[in-house]
Amino acid sequence: MSMSEKSSIIHEPMTSITDFLIFILGCYYGWYTLSLLNSVFHLIWGISFFVLGFGALLGGVKHGFGPKFSKTQKKIIWFLTLIFVGISSQCLFLSLFALINNNSINLVVIIILFLHFLFYVFKVLKNDKFLNAIKFYLPVLLISLTISLYTFLVTGYTGAMFISIGIVVTLVASLVQTSKIILHKHFNNNDFFHVLQIIGMYFLYIGGLEIPEI
Repeated sequence: MSMSEKSSIIHEPMTSITDFLIFILGCYYGWYTLSLLNSVFHLIWGISFFVLGFGALLGGVKHGFGPKFSKTQKKIIWFLTLIFVGISSQCLFLSLFALINNNSINLVVIIILFLHFLFYVFKVLKNDKFLNAIKFYLPVLLISLTISLYTFLVTGYTGAMFISIGIVVTLVASLVQTSKIILHKHFNNNDFFHVLQIIGMYFLYIGGLEIPEI
């Protein structure tokens, strides 16, 4: 670790700032969704924003102040970051499942998701690359996208269309994250990923608000 890394206030300013912005938006979107609407779909939908936001907060701490932490502290913060990211994707799926399942959650689905999550935790403990998080939530998001498109085609809910757009933007953001694209020396692939994620969050948020209470 260089002396400049230790002495700088924020190690990766753009990455951490965009992470913190996701945290703020996640808390706002989650709170506003829960304050306006009351259904199983909206309850889990709002929680998913909070979970994603706290994951981003931890990610911002790790990216921004990582050099100031011990190796063990960094590993714990990053592990929790990946855990929150994984849970947020499952919350998104569960809310959409409730939407097409008469506003209820199937126990079998919860068990499957729990086992899937345990496998993810095992993988992350062995290798905490963010790529493993993407591999975990990619099929979850693809299934969620299928559900949201189906909902739009069957019910005509505008919100389901916006949710589909938000999921597609999130998937594109994940591809950007793995591509190692660097648009500027102060704007790397992580920063681009976060900006696209913010756009995706907005579509998910307005989409959720457009879904009527069932």
